[in-house]
Amino acid sequence: MNLPKNHKKAKSKLIKKLKGNNIFLMNLQNFHKLRYKKVRKTLKKNQIYRFILVGILNTLGSYIVYCLFLIFLNYLISYFLSLSIFLCISSYLNAIFVFNVKPNFFSILLFGSSSLMQIVLGGILINFSVQKLLVPELFAPLINILFITPLIYLLNIFVSSFLRANKYHQ
Repeated sequence: MNLPKNHKKAKSKLIKKLKGNNIFLMNLQNFHKLRYKKVRKTLKKNQIYRFILVGILNTLGSYIVYCLFLIFLNYLISYFLSLSIFLCISSYLNAIFVFNVKPNFFSILLFGSSSLMQIVLGGILINFSVQKLLVPELFAPLINILFITPLIYLLNIFVSSFLRANKYHQ
């Protein structure tokens, strides 16, 4: 693209003219601020939607495997095995797809620590549900979803912000 020789002069004249029109500049600045806020809000919403999608896939997969293991094993062993398998997958998907963090050993380890917390809290809750609340073993893992999912989402947000602060994001 060939620019005229006096393009710098024309640009500076335009800037001076625009500076004289403060209302135009103020509206332009406000437009960019509002646009940035809207984009940021949309991205946050999409992050929640992506987390929910990964959670649904994780929940369906682990529940199907739990039901299959339940045929042969105790409910706690079935729960721990199925959840362990799908939380490894979930940690990887959360790192890449939801929180946009590079999937290296350190990030997967941190997302895996939130998964470990989910296994421990879920085990306590499923045992309490079956033993004390007398919930059937087939439905006990579904109760975990209501109580543990919000906690794990908040923990994953903390992990991703830590990774971003230490430049482990893409």
